[in-house]
Amino acid sequence: MRKFNLIILLLSIITISCNSSDDSGIEEQSGFLRIGEVEFELANGISEDYSDDSINEVYNIDLTFLSSEFTIDGKDYTGNGEGIYFEIYSPTPNKLSTGIYEYNQTGTSLSFDDATVFYKDSDGENLEKGINSGTITVTKSENDYYELTFECVDELSRTITGRYNGNVNYILEPKE
Repeated sequence: MRKFNLIILLLSIITISCNSSDDSGIEEQSGFLRIGEVEFELANGISEDYSDDSINEVYNIDLTFLSSEFTIDGKDYTGNGEGIYFEIYSPTPNKLSTGIYEYNQTGTSLSFDDATVFYKDSDGENLEKGINSGTITVTKSENDYYELTFECVDELSRTITGRYNGNVNYILEPKE
């Protein structure tokens, strides 16, 4: 009986150890970009903050998400891979407010008006296509960390979807 109780105690300790959550505060970096049926990993991001140039308390923040084939140096990046760029308008300075941002050409709060998907075609040629419609849903936002999803349609009528959870290289652009 004593041996049985010892086994139960050991199994309980192992179960508790395996189920305890990691509260280290470190968020997992992950993301993907799906163009039609083809999916690519998004490994890096850049946030260019133009909040100092606000118009009617609408703040411009540009986000670029890139595959691991790119190297980032400040707001510049080099390499050949896949990525997506959004010019976004937020009601909050220095970061995007949580919420749903819709594509339109007005530059109003909770919208985006310029977006481009870039990728290599089957021949390895680098291509860029504009986004014509869509939404971005921001669920967590800091100036250097984002959790968001997007669903758009490009100029070739393809569905462009994705998610990005992770740090971005944050650049505060000076007022011109």
